[in-house]
Amino acid sequence: ENKLKYDKKYIKKILEESSKFILELKYYYNRPRPHQLSDFYEMDEFKNFDLPSMKTPSYPSGHSTQAHLLALVIGHRYPSHYQNLRDIAHKISNSRIMARAHYPSDCKFGEKVAYYLVGGTHNV
Repeated sequence: ENKLKYDKKYIKKILEESSKFILELKYYYNRPRPHQLSDFYEMDEFKNFDLPSMKTPSYPSGHSTQAHLLALVIGHRYPSHYQNLRDIAHKISNSRIMARAHYPSDCKFGEKVAYYLVGGTHNV
């Protein structure tokens, strides 16, 4: 809509490289997805709920990490759009909670990981 120009190869590379780090963290923490604990905690609203993107451990949220990472990278190039990009990243994070794919802490940590990957710090 705003016709922002960006290098698609560069963005693809960022997503590919960040995926490696995110997967390392996911398997290090190995946190079960909400639906995997639904029987134990008798949470019927989470039973039989699975998405194709829910094949790895829950923590951190890869969607949240990459959404915030792209907001930071593209926002650095277009500072006047940074807040809108952050808002979109937060909506993506929240959609993963609403989809019952993640816990809120998965998404919060995903945002922190994004800041770490760009060499910054942020109190999330």
